[in-house]
Amino acid sequence: MYRSTVPMIIIALPLVAAGLAMPVAVAARSTASSPEATVFNRGVVELETASSASISVRIAEDLASVVNDGATRRLVPVIGTGSLGNLIDLKLLRGIDMAILQADILDYAREQQRFPGIDGYVTYVTKLYNEEFHLLARRDI
Repeated sequence: MYRSTVPMIIIALPLVAAGLAMPVAVAARSTASSPEATVFNRGVVELETASSASISVRIAEDLASVVNDGATRRLVPVIGTGSLGNLIDLKLLRGIDMAILQADILDYAREQQRFPGIDGYVTYVTKLYNEEFHLLARRDI
């Protein structure tokens, strides 16, 4: 019995050790009611960006590196699904304080009346950058 168990442990240990180095997704129950969590969360702002392939993620990272002071201010970038999704998340998703979205999405939301009273809960802060648009066509068009 002892001899058959030893090789299994020797084979299993490298597999377990290899598994420890792999990235994993972790979820934790919120402890926001504890005094430590209250102090730690003071000054935290969550900024939702567009998808991970867009420039807004880099802008959020740059803003976080400038704003975060380690004691009283912390900006946490959150990857969103796009401009309209970010606007929905800004209104409905708990924890999202700010969002980067295309300026014309606010006009679209007003025209389509997607969010009645949008001007009452969304404040335009600033223009961040011009987004390039490339239109390609054949010569005869």
